Amino acid sequence: GPFIEKSHARKVYNFLIRTFKLKLCKQKIDQGCLYYHMGICSGNCRKDFDQNKYLEKLELAKKSLKQGHNKFLKYLETEIEKHNQKLEFEKSKELNEYLFAFKSVFTSLETDVAKNRLTDLTTKDIWILNNYCLNNNCLNKNEKTLFLFREKETSLKKQYVFYPPKNPLEYFQSYYQTHTSPTTILVNFEIESEQKNLLEQFLQKWHHKIDVKIIKPETGYFFNLIKLAQIKAEQEIKKEKTLSKSLQQFLKLSHEVHTIDCFDISHKQGMFMVGSCVRFKDGQPDKNNFRRFKIKTVATQNDYACLKEIVKRRFINRLNEKPDLILIDGGKGQLNAVKDLLPEIEFAALAKQEETIFSDKLPNGKKLNLKTFVGQTLIALRDYTHHFAISYHKKLEHINNK
Repeated sequence: GPFIEKSHARKVYNFLIRTFKLKLCKQKIDQGCLYYHMGICSGNCRKDFDQNKYLEKLELAKKSLKQGHNKFLKYLETEIEKHNQKLEFEKSKELNEYLFAFKSVFTSLETDVAKNRLTDLTTKDIWILNNYCLNNNCLNKNEKTLFLFREKETSLKKQYVFYPPKNPLEYFQSYYQTHTSPTTILVNFEIESEQKNLLEQFLQKWHHKIDVKIIKPETGYFFNLIKLAQIKAEQEIKKEKTLSKSLQQFLKLSHEVHTIDCFDISHKQGMFMVGSCVRFKDGQPDKNNFRRFKIKTVATQNDYACLKEIVKRRFINRLNEKPDLILIDGGKGQLNAVKDLLPEIEFAALAKQEETIFSDKLPNGKKLNLKTFVGQTLIALRDYTHHFAISYHKKLEHINNK
C-alpha cells in the first residue's frame, strides 16, 4: 500500500477506455455502431478496423498503469518530440491530446486522494449501545438499541440504528464490510482486547488503511463525544413515545398507529418466490410477529398475486392479530392489488423511487421527509422487510443448489 480507492480505480479505468477508445463490441455494422460515433468504441464493428493501431493504444494504456504518473507523462512528451522531428504531426497531435487528458485526470486523482485522506482523519464513527429503558419505563428489559453516529467537522449526525443487537460486534463487522471505515472508531461498550485487535486488523486490510483504532474513551474530547452521542441516542428513543400520533397525522388516519406490518416479495426471475412480513410496534421490531412465506399458489412471476397470497395467509382466521396499518413495499400497483382484501385495516405502499407513500387518504402520494422520525421509521421498516425477504430467498436458493 497505500492502495487506490475503488472509486479512483473505476475513474482511471473509464478514463483509459474513453481516452484510447478501447471499448470492443460484437456488432458488425459497416458504418459503425452508436458507441463508435460517440467516440467511445474503437470501431471493430467496421470493416476498416485497424487492429494494429488498436494494439498500439492498448500498449499505451498498459504503460500508463505500469510506469506511474511522472514517468508516463515524460514518455508521452518524448514521443511527441520524436514525431515532431519526423514531421509526423498527426501522430504527435494525437499523443498531445493523450498528454493533456492524462495531466487532467492525474491532477483530479491527486486532489481526490488528498481530500479523502483529510476526511478520513477528521471523521469519527461513534457506536452507542443503549438500553430501551428510560426513567425505569422499559419497552423491553432484555433488548438494547445500537446507534451509529458520525462526527465530522464538529457535527454529530445519526447514521444508522440497529435493533436488537444480541451481539453488537456482529452488526459492527457487517456494517464495515459495505461501508468505509474512518481511522478512529469510538464505542461506549467493552470489547475484549484480542477481539478488538482482530477487528482493527480486519478494518485495516479490508479498507486498505494504514491504521484503524477502536477506542472506548474514559476522559478527554473523545469521552465528551461519547456522552453527547448517548444524549442524542436517548432523545431518539424518547421520540418513540410520540411516533404513533405523528403517524396518524402524517397518514391522515382516524386512529393512532402503534403496530405496522410490512410485506415484501423476493424472487430470482420467478424462481424461489418467497414473501416476508415484519412488524414494528411503536417504532421497534416485534420479532415474535415476523413471518416468512413460500409462495404456493403462484407459478409464474407475478408480484401482485404473490402479495395477495401472503397477506391472506398472514391474517386469514387471525384478525385478532391485525395491525393498525399494513405497509406494502411498492407503489400504487402493489397497493391496489391488496387494499381491498381487509377493508377493516388501513393499507399504504412505500415506493423506493423518491421515497413516496401512497394510500386511499394519499392517492397522489406524499414524499417522506427523511429528517423526521416518521420518515426514518417507515423507511427502516420497509428496508428491514426487504432484507428479511431476500435472506429467506437466498437461503432457499442455497439449499436447492446443494
